[in-house]
Amino acid sequence: MPYLPQWDGVGPFPDLAEPPKGIQMLWHPTIVKPYLTLLSECSNPDTLEGAAGALQNLAAGSWKWSVYIRAAVRKEKGLPILVELLRIDNDRVVCAVATALRNMALDIRNKELIGKYAMRDLVHRLPGGNNNNNTSSGGGGSTNSSILAGKTMSDDTITAICCALHEVITKNMENTKALRDAGGIEKLIGIARSKGDK
Repeated sequence: MPYLPQWDGVGPFPDLAEPPKGIQMLWHPTIVKPYLTLLSECSNPDTLEGAAGALQNLAAGSWKWSVYIRAAVRKEKGLPILVELLRIDNDRVVCAVATALRNMALDIRNKELIGKYAMRDLVHRLPGGNNNNNTSSGGGGSTNSSILAGKTMSDDTITAICCALHEVITKNMENTKALRDAGGIEKLIGIARSKGDK
């Protein structure tokens, strides 16, 4: 199903049964709030990975419910929660969160917000380069994770971050400039030239 041209992406969700019934409870936009609560209040990496992975799956594609989920995450202030999770030192959580952000960026408003507020964190998690020049984002806690990022991240996580960056900069000049300003181009070139499977 194509994107919903009749819906502005901001107003009330059209055609929603309140409250959801039966299987619809699995993908109804009201499910976003419990997942975001888990992501903001939990410290168990398995739970964080699972909740981020659920949002990642719900936000994938152009199905009308995925469009609604992406908007619901934005409306519930879930993007900053996801960005904050990029800073923790857990490879699987960072991988799930990066992929969730990639799917959230399919929404144009989310793409702009992610480019503006998450670009430095995404670039910071990439291996290579001088991570010290990327600390101007003000996130004092992210410096330690960037030092660890190059030696602890799996190829899957690096790929997830690269895919998120690709989605965030596609057809968005401001985000592309932000990638450049964050030192992302140099890091991506370094990854492309590195030995191994990357």
